[in-house]
Amino acid sequence: MNTLQFFTLLVVIASTRAFHQLIPPDKKTIFSWNADIKAGTHLPVQYASQYALQGKIHLQPYNNTIVVKLTDLTHRLYNGIIDHFHEYEAKNVSLLPEVQALENAFKITYTDGGLVEGISTQNNEMDFSRNIKKAIASIFQLNTTFLQKEYHRPESFVMKENSIYGHGEDVYSVFPQKGGKMEVHKLHNMPDSENIFSHIVTNTEGTSCDVTNGVPVMHDSKKTYALEKEGDCYVVKKVTTVGSIIYYPFTAKSDVQMILVNQNFDLAEVVPIKNKYQIGEEYFENSLSYVSFDKKTNDETNGRRSIDYDKLLPMVRDMLEDIPQYMHEDHINTKEPDHKRGQLINRVQQILLKFTLEKFKELQSMLSTQALNVFYHILPLVGTEASTLYIKTLIITKTVPDDLAVELLQNIAGHIRPSLDLVQNLEDLIHLDSKYSWDIQKVAILSFGNIIYKSYVHQLQSNSDSSQEPYEKYVDEYIHNLRNSTKYIVQVTYLLGLHNMKLPILAQRLVPAFNGEWWSNQNLRYMAIWAAAPPILFNSGPDKIIETFWPIFTNRHEKLAVRAFCYYYIMYSRPSLTMLRNIFTFMLTEPDQELYRIHYTLVQTLIESTDYCHQDVRLKLAQLMKFSPPPRRGTSSVSFFGYRDELFGFSTGIQKYYIKAEDLRIYCYYVTSQLFNSYEEEWVVYWKIQDGRDKDPGLIQSLVDIISLSQIDSFDFHVEASIARRGQVINTFAFDKRSLNEMMGLLGLFLAYASKWNLNLLHINYERYNSYMIPTDLGIPAFWEYFMPEVHYNNLSVTKQIEGDSIHFRIENKYGTWIHYSHGLSFYNPIADVRQGINKYHAYDALFPLHFNLSLNSKLQNLEVHWQKHDDPQMNIAGIRTHATQLVFVRDSDDYEEKVLREFIPQGEEFQSVGHGKKFRHDYPIFDKHNLDTGCI
Repeated sequence: MNTLQFFTLLVVIASTRAFHQLIPPDKKTIFSWNADIKAGTHLPVQYASQYALQGKIHLQPYNNTIVVKLTDLTHRLYNGIIDHFHEYEAKNVSLLPEVQALENAFKITYTDGGLVEGISTQNNEMDFSRNIKKAIASIFQLNTTFLQKEYHRPESFVMKENSIYGHGEDVYSVFPQKGGKMEVHKLHNMPDSENIFSHIVTNTEGTSCDVTNGVPVMHDSKKTYALEKEGDCYVVKKVTTVGSIIYYPFTAKSDVQMILVNQNFDLAEVVPIKNKYQIGEEYFENSLSYVSFDKKTNDETNGRRSIDYDKLLPMVRDMLEDIPQYMHEDHINTKEPDHKRGQLINRVQQILLKFTLEKFKELQSMLSTQALNVFYHILPLVGTEASTLYIKTLIITKTVPDDLAVELLQNIAGHIRPSLDLVQNLEDLIHLDSKYSWDIQKVAILSFGNIIYKSYVHQLQSNSDSSQEPYEKYVDEYIHNLRNSTKYIVQVTYLLGLHNMKLPILAQRLVPAFNGEWWSNQNLRYMAIWAAAPPILFNSGPDKIIETFWPIFTNRHEKLAVRAFCYYYIMYSRPSLTMLRNIFTFMLTEPDQELYRIHYTLVQTLIESTDYCHQDVRLKLAQLMKFSPPPRRGTSSVSFFGYRDELFGFSTGIQKYYIKAEDLRIYCYYVTSQLFNSYEEEWVVYWKIQDGRDKDPGLIQSLVDIISLSQIDSFDFHVEASIARRGQVINTFAFDKRSLNEMMGLLGLFLAYASKWNLNLLHINYERYNSYMIPTDLGIPAFWEYFMPEVHYNNLSVTKQIEGDSIHFRIENKYGTWIHYSHGLSFYNPIADVRQGINKYHAYDALFPLHFNLSLNSKLQNLEVHWQKHDDPQMNIAGIRTHATQLVFVRDSDDYEEKVLREFIPQGEEFQSVGHGKKFRHDYPIFDKHNLDTGCI
């Protein structure tokens, strides 16, 4: 190495400065800190829920570290219109003692290149405080390798960095200025940030789609550093950060909501170090990633708030008692819905996330009969380990009746937050003995398979662990029971339980089953194909589907139904264009016109579909369809019926598959939806009927005929039905002539001897439940949430009276629907311990009463129906009420009635409707209900 090269190397090393070297050495540098975060909108006028934090940040550099201390912190809250006047009515107040840990000193350790190597805080510091300090450390991070040269024009480059968002990329832009000044911009590049959307809780699971998932949320973050040269060194004079999270639902043609985060760090003074800040017992982390709250504890406050069960228990009790009252009130004639009461399902579910097993038992003992019924129906929607184990306890101890136990088991896996430990704790559910009804045993087997699948997916997503070993013993047990049972319904149940597991090993383990090596029963082969196809699709893709099902599909000696099932899964595996061409070529020579008709009508309906998720395959099929002649005969068919809103980009529909095979008829109905480019099979209903008839009278007429012909000795039949929810089978049924006659006999006895019976049905579920946690530059969590609970209730009363040859029935029925959902952005503010945000609230209430007398005279063979009004006017109310509004809010996480703004702005309102005000609002009656009253209801 010559002298010039050596000198150049020294210059480069000397000029490579970390952030701690961008502040004066051996001095304490004090920045004034102003942070502002708001959630709001600018349409139709600017409204926001705002939080402002002010204070000072003291920096003491030592070698390759900076010790940081926050002081003089004050804050304020505001909620309402943003007009650069009203928001300043809120006053600043000092922080509460519970968050004084923020003022504890912490240490940032740097590499030679200016990147943060890690952060040291006090050993017992809570995560909410540590996250805020990690965010500050992310801001006080500048890769200063760019200072190795002089700049005469702006330049940009991309660098890898750790930050509050995880490990990702930042785009640096350097802007040289006159007088030895320089401005550096640092833009966060989102696609490589592993911590964005890292904490997701959802009950939806989209299937394959030709377009990418369109979650309508985007994020950006920009940091600006103003540097000035003092001597041979650059010194930071000011740091500004600007970040946002924007929610633009329904293809950006609806409302827009945003969270804006702004921070300013202005150099205030540089003074000698008199007292060195001490951290105490240090806890060092070599990561700046946001620490998400544990899904098991569901503590979104990250230790900020302790759970006060003395307050929560009576609060939840009162809400559960209020829900039955709310359901039976008149919501049709009111002008506007009560959004606090309308959100009762969401509010109860959110609070129950924090309950332990013991507290669930305590709450149960506090409830009336009606409230307890509501509580049981909400339980499966909680999904925590405690709520799941509590459901298991209710079933094992036979605390709830059989029909409710079945319903709990059907819904238990829909919202579960799974883990291997939880799977092992639920093993008892698949070992229920004969003291439990077969209906309970059956649904427990199906649900446990679903829980295994959820646990395996969680394992894959959380730590990329694809090991199936912990679950193999359950696969072995299911297959053992499947092969050793002689009862058909038991065999079907275990096959569908394996279908729910969707583990990769099942693709190979079930090959003998659908190849017909285990049984000669063709019906079990259909179910084995249904069980094996999802694991292959989920884990291997179209190539493995072709390898597995192509030999069966192309074997013209196989039964039609078996070939049709294989054809269906081949087509829905998204085969290549070349493979599609091979399928079409093969089908041109297919002699079975029923199978060809299935192929032709399926392709035809896909071509005519307007669903984005079939966009690519639709174009491919349209080219190939030109060479396909229409079928000459046959009745099997595929048809789609649906609606797509082109403006807002969502759709819903029904797909019907009908297979007329040798000795059976199969009807399959799919209820589908597509939102945010996520395609879902909401419900699947599968019917298989074997009754020896060639003619197809349709599903309903077939079932009616079976009931009416069941008493004829020569008439035999077999009927199966299975119900799936979001890709998971939740129940299955099978009955033949003997079991149907037994059931009809029991029904006949009941009708003969019962003079009055009441039926009260309640269904509570989440049509959509999405919660995405997103970190912010301030180190506090933001949330995009979409909660859509549905409540359906039906009160039926039938009174029977016999007079001579006549039987009189008085039937009174009241059906109601209560759907109040919300979606939008919010953030948890750990410093003030409140939730702030903006949500769109939709209300849909419907009420349909039905009152009539029915008289049947067996001698004269006549039937009379008389529609009547009810004596109680409240029982005659019918109609539909819809309403939507957008609210900005600042509220206690649990208690909507808490006056959280009282200390900051006494006249402030915790919930405010976004709009120009009541004086600009006009209500017009669409129709006069009295003019439309028919007098019948």
